[in-house]
Amino acid sequence: MSPSRARLSVIVPTYNYAHFLPVCLDSVLGQGITELELIVVDDGSSDDTAAVVARYPTVRYLTQTNQGLSAARNTGLRHSSGDYVLFLDADDLLGRYSLAARLAFQHATGARLSVCRNRQFHTLDADRQPRAGARWYLPPGDLDLRLLNCNLAPPHAWLMHRQVCEDVGQFDTSLRACEDYDYWLRALACGHQPQYCPAGEVLYRKHGASMSADFDKQWRHDVILHGRVLDALLLTQAITPRAPACALLAAFAGAFTTLVRLAGSAHEDYRQLLARLTDSIDQLPARIEAGALPNTLLSDFYALTLLDACAAASQHDDAAEACAVRAVAALQARDALPQRSRAGSLLRLLSARNAPLVDRYRVARLLLRQQRA
Repeated sequence: MSPSRARLSVIVPTYNYAHFLPVCLDSVLGQGITELELIVVDDGSSDDTAAVVARYPTVRYLTQTNQGLSAARNTGLRHSSGDYVLFLDADDLLGRYSLAARLAFQHATGARLSVCRNRQFHTLDADRQPRAGARWYLPPGDLDLRLLNCNLAPPHAWLMHRQVCEDVGQFDTSLRACEDYDYWLRALACGHQPQYCPAGEVLYRKHGASMSADFDKQWRHDVILHGRVLDALLLTQAITPRAPACALLAAFAGAFTTLVRLAGSAHEDYRQLLARLTDSIDQLPARIEAGALPNTLLSDFYALTLLDACAAASQHDDAAEACAVRAVAALQARDALPQRSRAGSLLRLLSARNAPLVDRYRVARLLLRQQRA
């Protein structure tokens, strides 16, 4: 099947976002894709969502009682038939001709799960075009390892082959945030390596009512997801990474960074993640010393990120400090780190020629922080 004829399902869950829907749907219908199935799932809205969708006769409109974003996506997925699937939140947009470029990429490379670049926006101009702002940084390589550290992109930046959906199943309805991150982690556990797609772009709207604006809710769910990452790597072995040492450093760095954001919290999820780290930190020395580290630059980056997060965590919580001390001791036992200063390590990372392995912006921030200390 040629990429121009591939049948694509775009699923748009919405709840009281009628005012955002027209520009969202227009961004899909203007893609120039002929074999397109566009599904709007109304999750019990009380505004004029039905009237807005009625202006689009080619759009399939499904309704349900309010059950949350994950349930709405699951409803759309059950009713979809496309060879490829994309989830687009009702307040977000697709860049021009994004879908054709991404379908062509997956067809040419055989990728089953790809993720493209994205930009944030707040408002539209007089022509209803987004005034694009900052990018949600997406590195071009090692996305599987980076996914163990943090989420990579908003949902509509991901394009999936139907087989991925069949292998992963439904979104976790117990999650009220980070449900997309959970989905990509489960895809990774099923053996679907995320591929960087250099073509196409999507736009993510930043506004006061967006889910990402509720930082406390977002960070508490980050805690849950980082606990799941550690369990998948250390307990169930559901995820078997190609570079185990680097993967573990990435996972620990992400978990400690999340603990810092909720430092000293009495919330049960925080205490559970801290307990997971404390129980598993003794595995770190053996894991990072077992064999060569094929991703030297990236493992150094995550080791230094972990050191930085440990330093911050130890300032807020006695139990976190004890865990951080053990993590730092494990890192200092590595042959690589004692041979050069922390600032020297960062400079080496910053000037590395194989830039796809290194997030230069984040490395520069760590270096600046080191120089100020």
